[in-house]
Amino acid sequence: MAEGFVRYEMNRNLEEVAEEYLTELIHRSLVQVSEVGFDGRVKSCQVHDVLREVIIRKMQDLSFCHLMHEYDEQVTVGITRRLSITSISNNVLRNTQNSGICAIFVFDNGELPKDFMDGLSAKFKLLKVLDFENSLLNSVSDNFGNLFHLRYLNLSSTKVTVLPRSIGKLVNLETLDLRQTKVHELPKEINKLTKLRLLLAYYRRYEGHYSMLNFTIGVKMQEGIGCLESLQKLYFLEADHGGIDLIQELKMLKQLRKLGIKCVRQEYGNALCAAIQELNHLESLNIGAMAKDEILDLDLVSAPQHLRVLNLKCRLTNLPKWIPNL
Repeated sequence: MAEGFVRYEMNRNLEEVAEEYLTELIHRSLVQVSEVGFDGRVKSCQVHDVLREVIIRKMQDLSFCHLMHEYDEQVTVGITRRLSITSISNNVLRNTQNSGICAIFVFDNGELPKDFMDGLSAKFKLLKVLDFENSLLNSVSDNFGNLFHLRYLNLSSTKVTVLPRSIGKLVNLETLDLRQTKVHELPKEINKLTKLRLLLAYYRRYEGHYSMLNFTIGVKMQEGIGCLESLQKLYFLEADHGGIDLIQELKMLKQLRKLGIKCVRQEYGNALCAAIQELNHLESLNIGAMAKDEILDLDLVSAPQHLRVLNLKCRLTNLPKWIPNL
């Protein structure tokens, strides 16, 4: 979506169109499903080894993407606009001759050079896609905000713990993936990203004693999230940081299809129900209480029309009347 491969269709959003594309590839056996969620939806895919080799050859023939390896001393990628980096050396950016790159995917499991992030923002100012998933990236530099055209940023399963305030300069950003990172609080400047569609931020603790409420740690956000009117997915938001005022702003996120909210206190119940009532496109809702003895009153007038996934981690005095009508 970030590179424009998925186009809008009448009465459908980009995510729905993209899912249809993927479904068609699966039906044609070009892509294999490797993991399915509890709701039956595809979570991850893969391609057969033989098909992968075909894709790589075709990709190189069409100059669609350049594969960068450790032994690449001088990299001239010509008209190619994408880099797939399997091993990063200290001079990898200095030796890359094309500054018109619009997408970079990093698959290196080794430690990244300290100046790598600075080099990215200085040399590849046309970047739209940047994917560091599962890499050993430790931090994001302040000048990262210079990547004005960036639409997709994936930092999932990295070592990043803090985002710089300059993140607010990425006004074209549509996807921010912070899953399985220890980024527990977002700077207020994140509320300037009015084109943001997907904000995925949580950390699941698989070590130690299992606790239903504390297994997933969400992210704290500042007041002003109501400005993020393009958001389709937001999870997990920790409600206790901003309290009722923050929850009341959720009603302004009219496009939300998936919402995960944690650390909800009993006194937030009415405000949360009022906000949910305004989210007419909501399909998935996940609510977690502040503590195991916290009783939540979730007495909605009626369930969101399109709601099909409901996950409640809280105590209830009785089953809300709207739940049997789902």
